[in-house]
Amino acid sequence: MTKEFRIGLVGYGFMGRVHTYGYMSIPIYYDPPPGKIKLVGVCAATEASARKGVEQAGYEFWCTNHRELVKRDDINIIDCCTPMLSHAPILIDAMEAGKDVYCEKPLAFNLKQAKEILKVAKKTGVKHQIVFDNRFSPAAMKMKQLVDEGFLCDVFHFRTVYMHSGYIDPMRPMSWRLQKEIAGGGALIDMGPHPIDFTRFLLG
Repeated sequence: MTKEFRIGLVGYGFMGRVHTYGYMSIPIYYDPPPGKIKLVGVCAATEASARKGVEQAGYEFWCTNHRELVKRDDINIIDCCTPMLSHAPILIDAMEAGKDVYCEKPLAFNLKQAKEILKVAKKTGVKHQIVFDNRFSPAAMKMKQLVDEGFLCDVFHFRTVYMHSGYIDPMRPMSWRLQKEIAGGGALIDMGPHPIDFTRFLLG
């Protein structure tokens, strides 16, 4: 029987649309696909943004409260693409309802929230993953293979640079990513998880 991944997406901003595009691409990219993807519900902070998910991507319904997704029996994955401040309540509600969760990095607004999320994840036993997509590029997977095979011998020093233009343009509009009370910090919190995770992925 083909496994069905029934998606409830929270957050239909830039990353929410990127995740949606990824889901829509799976049956085209993989032949045969690993399962059937069904875009069930989309939640956003505003009605206008949520409606776009239905109109643009074909989600079956929209809402502005993530609990509307969590309580549905026809959704088995909650995908969290919201600002960091809201990750914990969304993920905890979803996991306690028995939903698998997929969350944009970083996991939480602060360490306290991250520990709360981890505690619930262990208690419920649901599948849970943070979006560390850099691990899965062909170059990264080859690097990991070379390290694991001992090609590089003993690695005693590692330097990483994450090239990202971000907010260099002074004319770029203000974003929630630049508001500490919502994002939890600056570039280190926002983009730092990628190189930190990649370093740990390669070297342990």
